[in-house]
Amino acid sequence: MNINNIRIIKQNIIPLLFVPIILSGCGKKSDCSLPNRHVHLYKKTISVNDPNNPNDDITINRYIYGENLSVFDYEQTPNAININKDDEKYINLIAEKELFLGSDNWNYLYDVMKKNSKDHLEYYYEYEEEYYEEDKDGNPIKKTIRHNGWSTDPYHEGNTGEIAYVHTMYFGYAIEEKNGKRKVIKSGLCEDMREIIKKYPYFSENPTKIRTVTLYFPEYRIPDVTLEDFDNPFGHPDLEHKKLDKEYIKKPKIFIK
Repeated sequence: MNINNIRIIKQNIIPLLFVPIILSGCGKKSDCSLPNRHVHLYKKTISVNDPNNPNDDITINRYIYGENLSVFDYEQTPNAININKDDEKYINLIAEKELFLGSDNWNYLYDVMKKNSKDHLEYYYEYEEEYYEEDKDGNPIKKTIRHNGWSTDPYHEGNTGEIAYVHTMYFGYAIEEKNGKRKVIKSGLCEDMREIIKKYPYFSENPTKIRTVTLYFPEYRIPDVTLEDFDNPFGHPDLEHKKLDKEYIKKPKIFIK
């Protein structure tokens, strides 16, 4: 993919006060007059709800082809980049998979890791419960219903002694080009998205995968089992250092400004 003289284009959008019909509602078109083929930057704002930080909103940035003012929860911005027809196909492939460039959204990805940084235990339970129903003649009929599943409650009824260490890992995506065709490929799992972001630069809003290790414990031990009883089966991201250093960034050519 070759793009010559890529630059950020900024265009003044007509204020809402003067064009309420154009700028209201999902699916409405913008009043865009950029002459060349281009793609706009869209933004979605998410509140982190951090009581220690009132200015905690995080933005996800995505490039989406088209002139809709809103695409789902994403709002069009005046920022755009020039593209050609081949780039448009590339952009549309990313949009189809609902992906965004990780290096442009590191604050969001870091927050995802932060929210999922605490491992926990879950307990498998199963038990039967009896109840009665009346037949058509009004006679009681005893029936049994089976309950089973995973709970975070060590005192849950019917705990079997099977306990899972629950851990979150992460994945990204890359665009593979072979014989003139492109396809999206998924990375393996990692503990820290910085491990893969250079080779797999794209991510979804939920780039997480749960991994578990299960062990059995006698019933009397269940309430006292801790994460340490699993001998630390997983690693953890380095959340002490938030910055995404340049060594982790290799942007696809289409996004090089």
